[in-house]
Amino acid sequence: MNLLYILLVVLLATRLCGEVAERLKQPALVGELVAGIGLGLVLHGYSASLPVLAALTGNEVFK
Repeated sequence: MNLLYILLVVLLATRLCGEVAERLKQPALVGELVAGIGLGLVLHGYSASLPVLAALTGNEVFK
C-alpha cells in the first residue's frame, strides 16, 4: 500500500505541473522536472510530517 501511495503522489504532482507548464507554453517536461525538484524539497523540509515518503531515501530499491 505504501508503494501505491508514493506512486500516486508522484504521478499526480508530475501530471499537475506538466499541465501547468503546457498552459504557460512550455514543454510538459519542464513542469515534470519542477515537480520532482519541488517534491524533493518538500520531502527534505517536512520529513517528520511525511514518514512514508521520507522513508524512501533509506529504501533498498534506491541504493
